Amino acid sequence: MNGSEPSSHPAPCTMSMWSSRAIGTLWDADPHVLPLAIKPRAGQLQEAVCTLLLNEVTRRAFDMHAAFLNDALITLGIKDGDSLAALRPRLRSTVDQLAGPSNPRHVWQSLSQALLDELPTRPPGNGERTPLAGLKGLQARLEVTRPLVPGLTCHQAKGREWDKVGVKLEETDAGALASGLDPREEDHRSLYVALTRARRVTLAV
Repeated sequence: MNGSEPSSHPAPCTMSMWSSRAIGTLWDADPHVLPLAIKPRAGQLQEAVCTLLLNEVTRRAFDMHAAFLNDALITLGIKDGDSLAALRPRLRSTVDQLAGPSNPRHVWQSLSQALLDELPTRPPGNGERTPLAGLKGLQARLEVTRPLVPGLTCHQAKGREWDKVGVKLEETDAGALASGLDPREEDHRSLYVALTRARRVTLAV
């Protein structure tokens, strides 16, 4: 089967990569899928810190950096590798806590206060609002015992290839595929990118 003929109902862990047009769709997918970006919608500070946590997980799982890592470092005022390296033991410890039965709210309260004390400059906003959805999404992935699969948006996947790709289709995608993709439509172009990332097999998920 080639990239233009998606099949259905694959097991998530059999894929080399999952793709979707939106980051949120990937976080809502099977917990075996670990998206490379996180948008908890709880504030700029919260998003930056969650990105640092995600980066620890993606490095462990795939030896890959999280998307938007540089943006997160800028938000937090981290301008050099030494400053990030100094924070990594605390970030790793937090990831280990999330991998256990810890309450995400308590984990966040401890982490946010410690980071605000340790960062070279105080970032905008405060850490009072807990990015609960983001932390629970990470926690669900850390509880998975089988290998994780990277999840990328169509934009993040552009120009790259994997052997087997699962594409998370939206309701309108089936109709678009049935009638033929129109290169003038942005959603159709994104769908085309997602469907052509596989060297061997593309599967609808």
